[in-house]
Amino acid sequence: MVEIRDGLGLKLPQIRTNTIYPAIANDPERYRLLMEEAGVGLVTVNELLDFRGAELPDDAIAENWFCQYPFQRLVVSANGAILPCPGAHNEEETVLVGRFRGSPEKRVKDDGLWRIVDTHEMTLMEAWKCDKIQRIRELHRSGRRTEIDACKHCRHGAKTNGVDWIPDDWDMDRMRWGDRTWRNG
Repeated sequence: MVEIRDGLGLKLPQIRTNTIYPAIANDPERYRLLMEEAGVGLVTVNELLDFRGAELPDDAIAENWFCQYPFQRLVVSANGAILPCPGAHNEEETVLVGRFRGSPEKRVKDDGLWRIVDTHEMTLMEAWKCDKIQRIRELHRSGRRTEIDACKHCRHGAKTNGVDWIPDDWDMDRMRWGDRTWRNG
């Protein structure tokens, strides 16, 4: 078997998990160990932010922004929804690729009424290659991401002014934390 490595010498594919702190607050070390035992090479934890339902004002939308997420990853939400990126907070039908095998039917609220969304059960490999994700990628590739409402209002594609500081222990040359040791299975 050929071992594939990225530019930093880490094995590929890299499996990463991301959670919010309140979900693991009682025992974050137990969560880390559980994920490590499952083969996860990088565990990240974010603060709890709720962007559901929020739309960006038109003057905040970067029209010419290219999103790399649909070309790099899939996201499986806690309810089994398979999405092209971590920014699809509302799990809109336009970006809902499918649902992970064994997950419950996807329900959404439309004008105050609940309805079931017709999503296919699939493996991650099937999701990676499906027609819907190919269409999402094509719209991004051709500079038409704003035709997808969820992508148009995504926080990742918003105009920003950047940050005015960089943490002291961030190594800009290697694009990683300087004094920290990272493990990768």
